[in-house]
Amino acid sequence: MQIYITKLIDKLYNSLFDPRYLIYWISTVLIFVFVYLLLKKNKKDKITSFSISFIVAYYFMVYAYTVLSRYTDTYSIQLVPLWSYIDVLFHHSKLQLLMICINLAMLFPIGFLIPFGFKKWKWYHVLLVSTLLSYMVEFSQLLLHKGTFELFDDPINNILGCMIGYCIGKWVYRKCIKRS
Repeated sequence: MQIYITKLIDKLYNSLFDPRYLIYWISTVLIFVFVYLLLKKNKKDKITSFSISFIVAYYFMVYAYTVLSRYTDTYSIQLVPLWSYIDVLFHHSKLQLLMICINLAMLFPIGFLIPFGFKKWKWYHVLLVSTLLSYMVEFSQLLLHKGTFELFDDPINNILGCMIGYCIGKWVYRKCIKRS
């Protein structure tokens, strides 16, 4: 586990100097600015414009890191439902526990910001969007032969993380509305 975390930190540190990641970061900023200006032009308020812009730019970054940045030599398919949970429960795999947590956190910011950007959305809209976003990554990995295509575990964790983010974001949004 300690070795894996060290490798993960090294990868993140080294990615700061990798030209591909620099392109991803610059693209993310440009996407954010473009969407923000487009929304402001259409007379959206600042919070809505910021939230939607961040959601779009953040998802681009997630897609870049989970699909575009991977090499084809890391390709695999996992079709067994809940295999990572089984690995954690029965084999005490700290690595799989870490991966579950990372996948839970992956779409959390999107869920958190949805109440600020899409005020009329209900929980089932968020469920649908998080399912589409998660499977877009998974099927891209399958079709492009990059990363691990997981039919169940990663999407379940991504969707759950987005829904938790939505619940917390909705609560924060309501608290902010009551104050103003």
